[in-house]
Amino acid sequence: MRSLLNIPRLYTLFQSFVRGSRFYEAYIHEYLRPWDGCRILDIGCGPGDLLAHLPEGARYVGLDANARYIRNARRKYGQAGEFICHPVKGHQPLAPHAFDIVVGTGVLHHLDDEEALQFFELARASLRPGGRLVTVDGCRAPGLPLLARVLLRLDRGPHIRDHDGYRNLALGAFPGVATSLRRDMFAFPYCCLVMECQG
Repeated sequence: MRSLLNIPRLYTLFQSFVRGSRFYEAYIHEYLRPWDGCRILDIGCGPGDLLAHLPEGARYVGLDANARYIRNARRKYGQAGEFICHPVKGHQPLAPHAFDIVVGTGVLHHLDDEEALQFFELARASLRPGGRLVTVDGCRAPGLPLLARVLLRLDRGPHIRDHDGYRNLALGAFPGVATSLRRDMFAFPYCCLVMECQG
């Protein structure tokens, strides 16, 4: 299953099945809140599926370490966005303090603590003053139904944390971190943590 998800089309189909329409409705409208002309950096963009849900005037840059995802995104979206193949680790800001919103959708639970801190540092260095980082990841929490626990256990990411685990990492780079623990954003019983980080 994990190797199959490296195929961009299968990854997109799987995410559409698991997330359903409610995920992007909540994620975009409640948390990202993009506007026409805003500059968005999507770290760990995968095949770039977020771009299809953004306003047409948004200026989008996607960054991912998976070359297959990046090639697929370039073919699919053309000039609508810019896609760059590069790992988070050791990556310098593409354009320091230039982005209004930095996004990490399902990224942090793939990163160990050191890599996660590098992610937060890259995000902060990429944001303009007053800009925001928004992340969402599967989250361990007490009282989850069995299916949610099973889905979290089957996830490809080996670093699923609890609320405080994610928040404490974010506080290493951002003084302001607002969190929302959500159990209603996916098509199946699931728990995720959305963080909005501001410098």
